[in-house]
Amino acid sequence: MAEEFNERRRRARATLHWIVYMKRPSLETQVRAETLNLSSDGFYCLAPRPFLAGETLECTIVLPPSDHGEEERRLSGRATVLRVEPAGAPQFGIACRLEDYSLDARSSPPADWMRPHGR
Repeated sequence: MAEEFNERRRRARATLHWIVYMKRPSLETQVRAETLNLSSDGFYCLAPRPFLAGETLECTIVLPPSDHGEEERRLSGRATVLRVEPAGAPQFGIACRLEDYSLDARSSPPADWMRPHGR
């Protein structure tokens, strides 16, 4: 357990509320969540349903457009779920370690991308 705690604190975290889409590789259904913080190693998010600690997910983090006119960008890759905890019904806190990712500069968002989180 102490090793996991040290692993989670290895990099500085930024408090950012960005949309992240997560899914199991074998399924088409994505879960839309919102990050509370992230680092170059991973992220912590609130999601409407839990995943299992240890499972690997496909994920896409949506980087919003900048104030300088840059378009929305996305980080897509794989993440391992480190822990899942209740965060007040109907949400779960999910800590993930990024295994690999790449920047997709001009990908199109899912159909529900403008729907406010949790509504």
